[in-house]
Amino acid sequence: MTTAISASIQQSIAANKFYPPHINPSQSIDRHSIISDRTGATDFSGRIIIIEAQAGQGKTTLVYQFLEQDGTPYIWYQVGTEDSDPVVLLGALNLAFSRKFEHFKSPQLEAILDNGQIGPMDLQGCANILLNDIDTAMQSNVFLVLDDLHLISEAQLTNQLLDYLIDTSPPNLHYILVSRHPLSLEARAIRKNPYVIYLDSDDLALKLRDIECLYSTVLGSEIARSEAEQILDITNGWIMGIILAAGPLASAQKSVKPDNVITRKPDLFGKGLDSFMLNFFQDEILTQIPEMFHDAFIKLSFLDEINIDFAHQLVDIENLDTHLSKVADQNFFIYHLDDTGRMFRFHHLFQEFLQSKGRQLLDPQVISDIYRSATDYYLEHDLIERALKSLRLGEDYQRMEIVIREHGLRLISANRTVTILGILQTIPEEILLDYGWLSFFHALLTTDFHPQTTLPYFHACIEKFIENSEEIGELMTLSQIIYFHFVISGRYLEGSKLLDRTRVLFESIHKKLPRDISIMVVRNLAAGFCFFDGKMDLARYYAKRGCDLAERIGSKNFLAACRFILGYIGLLSGDGRRARMEIEKSYSLVSDPLVGMSNRLTLHVMQLCELSMYGHFQAFLYHKDLVLEGVDREVVRQTVAAPYLYVWSAIGLISIGKHNDALDLIEQGMFISKTASSEHMTSQLLQWRGLINAIQHNEQTAIDDIDLSTEMRNRAGGPFFVGYHLAIKGAVLAHLGRFEDGHHCLEQALAIADEIPSTYIQACAAAYLAYIEMKREDEAALKARLQVLLELMNESGYDFFWGWEPGTMLLLLSRAVKYK
Repeated sequence: MTTAISASIQQSIAANKFYPPHINPSQSIDRHSIISDRTGATDFSGRIIIIEAQAGQGKTTLVYQFLEQDGTPYIWYQVGTEDSDPVVLLGALNLAFSRKFEHFKSPQLEAILDNGQIGPMDLQGCANILLNDIDTAMQSNVFLVLDDLHLISEAQLTNQLLDYLIDTSPPNLHYILVSRHPLSLEARAIRKNPYVIYLDSDDLALKLRDIECLYSTVLGSEIARSEAEQILDITNGWIMGIILAAGPLASAQKSVKPDNVITRKPDLFGKGLDSFMLNFFQDEILTQIPEMFHDAFIKLSFLDEINIDFAHQLVDIENLDTHLSKVADQNFFIYHLDDTGRMFRFHHLFQEFLQSKGRQLLDPQVISDIYRSATDYYLEHDLIERALKSLRLGEDYQRMEIVIREHGLRLISANRTVTILGILQTIPEEILLDYGWLSFFHALLTTDFHPQTTLPYFHACIEKFIENSEEIGELMTLSQIIYFHFVISGRYLEGSKLLDRTRVLFESIHKKLPRDISIMVVRNLAAGFCFFDGKMDLARYYAKRGCDLAERIGSKNFLAACRFILGYIGLLSGDGRRARMEIEKSYSLVSDPLVGMSNRLTLHVMQLCELSMYGHFQAFLYHKDLVLEGVDREVVRQTVAAPYLYVWSAIGLISIGKHNDALDLIEQGMFISKTASSEHMTSQLLQWRGLINAIQHNEQTAIDDIDLSTEMRNRAGGPFFVGYHLAIKGAVLAHLGRFEDGHHCLEQALAIADEIPSTYIQACAAAYLAYIEMKREDEAALKARLQVLLELMNESGYDFFWGWEPGTMLLLLSRAVKYK
C-alpha cells in the first residue's frame, strides 16, 4: 500500500526499513525465553522492552525469535541515520503502519507532511495525529520494534519526538527498543514504569549450555564442557567473538577446533574490540574472499548502500549480486537490504576497514571518481539528499553549490530541513562561507534551531550573490535578513535599510520566482513596511498580495503568515474594525493542522494584542491561559510571544491600579527568554516600569528607566514603537511634574502618529497632553485637549488605550463631565 507522503520521503527510507535483517535459522540458537520468561508476569498495558547490548550480542536475533514465538503482531522499524530528521521518522512510521495494516490510514498527517512546512514546534501535533489514528485503527496489541537506536543518540529533536510518542501512545501499542549504547530517551513511561523489561550485555551473554549448543547445532562441532568453560572465560559469552574465533565461514560441513579459540583470543581481545575486529577482517575475512573481489569490495565500501544496478558502473564483475548474496549468507559482515538480492551494505566496521585499505591503495582521484559517479546516479534517480552526501564526502563543494541551488528549495518544501542541515553542518565554516548558496541554506535551515547565529552567514552569502550578479539569491537573502530583524533581533532600523532594494529586486524578477518564495518575500516586505517604516499602505499592499498568492496555491500556512501582518496593520494604525475583520478570518487557521505551530502562535499573539489594546483585560487573561494550556510553555518561551504576555499583562494591571503587581510582572518579563533581552523588547519593559515608578513618585528610578528605554528605542527603531515610547515618556515626565519636557515628547509622538497614521498613538498622547494642561490649570487649553481626546476616542471606537491609568483618567473624565 502506498501513501501520499511516500514520494516526498522515499529517498530517505532504506530498502530494509520495515523488516528485520535476514536471519538464517540454521546459524542461530533459539533463545526467545530470555524475553518471554520475563513477560509472563508483566501487565501487557504499556509494555516496554529495552535491550542495550554491545555489537554482536545477538540483540536483533533475540527480538525476532521472541516476536515469532509470542505471536503478537509487530512492526519492525530499522532506525538509520536518516531518522535524525524527525520528519523522516514521522513519515516512515506512518508508511510502516500503512504497509503492515491495510485498514490503517492517517490522511491528515499525510497532508501535513506533503504540503505543510513542519518546524520543530509542529512535531508534537503531528505525533498526536499519528497516535490518534493508530488508536482508532489498532484494535489489538501491536509491538513497534525500534532497532539500532544508537544511530540517532545525538539527534535531540528525534529523541524528544520519540519520548513524546512513547509517553502518549495508546495502551495497545508496545515498544521494543534496541541499542548498542545506553538510550538517549527520557520518556516518563521508561523512567517511571515498574514493568519495563531491561536487558543488557550480561543478560544476552551465552551461558555454558548455550556455547555447547552453538557449537553442536550451528558450527557443527562437539566440544567438551572444559572447552566451553575456557571459551566462556575468554569471551564472557560474547556471541560474535565466539563465532569469529570458531571461524567466519564455519558450517555443518566444517569442523572447528576449540584450541584455536584458546590460543589466539586473549592476545587479540587485549587490543580492544574494534582493534581486534579490524585485524580479524584483514587476517580472516578478506583472505577467505577471492582476491578478484578485493578491489571491487574496496570500491563499493565507499557507498552507504550497494545498489547492484549502480555497482556494475563501478566494478566489472559478472553476477555481482550472486557473489554478494553468497558472502552475506556465509558471515555477518555483508547484509541483505531487500528480498530480491539487489541491495546490500557492509557491516560498519568491515566498511571502515575496507575504506581504510582503499585510502592506502587507491589514488585519491579514483575515490573522487567513485563519489562523482555515485552523485551522477543519485541525481539521475532524483535522490538529491544522497547526491549531496556523496558530494560532501568527495569534498566537491563547487558542484554541491550547484545542486543545492537547483534543488534546495524543493527539499525544504518536502520537509527535508534537518537532513540537509545535517549535511551542511559537516562542512568546515571557512569553506562554507566561500559559497553563497551553501551559506544561505545553512543559515535558512538553522533559523528554526539557533536563529541568533544566522546573520553572519546571510551577510557572507549576500556578498557572494552581489559579486556574482545572482539576483534571486540576493533577493532571498535580503528577505531573510528582514525576517531576522523582525522576529529575532528587533533591530528595526537595520531592517528598514534593506526594504527599498528588496522591493526593487522583487518587482523586477518576481515572475522568475516559485510562488512560495514570492509569498515569503512579500510577507517579509509587508512586515518590514509595517513594523520598520510605518508605511501602512505599502505594508497592506504586499500583505494582500501574499494572501492572494497563498490562496492560489492552497497554502494555509502562508495564508496565516500574511493574515497576521494584515491584522497588525489594523492594530498599529488604530483601525479596530479592520483588525477585528482579519482576526475573524484567522479563527479557522488557528486550529488548522496545515498551519505550522509558529504561525498559529503568531495568530494567537495578534488576538491577544487586540484584546490588550482595547482594554478587554479579563478576556485577555482567559485567552492567555488557553494559549499556555494548549501550547507547550517551552515553545512559547522560544518566541516573541513570551515577553509580550508579560508586557500586556502589566499594561492591564496598570489600567486597574495594581501597580505593584504590574511591576513584579515586568521584572519577571525581563528574564523570561532570549527574545526579551533584545533592545526592542527591553525598551518596552523599561518604559512601562518607568511609568509605574513615576506614578509612585520614584523620580530618579523613573528617569533612569525611561532614559535607558529611550536609548534602546532610538537604536531599535520602528515608528509605531518610537511614537508610543514618546507618548509614555511624556506621561512619565507629566507625572513627575516636568511639563515642558513631557509636552515636547507628546507633540513628537503626535507627529509620528500623523505620519503613520495611527489614531491609537494619538489617543494616548492627547490624554496626557490634557493631563499636563490640567496640572498647569489652563482651563481653556484643557477643555480643547479633552474635546480632541473624546472626539478621537468616539470616532475610533476606543474606550481604552495603552497607558490608561485610573487615577489620571478619573481626573480627566471628571473634568470632561464638568465641561459637558
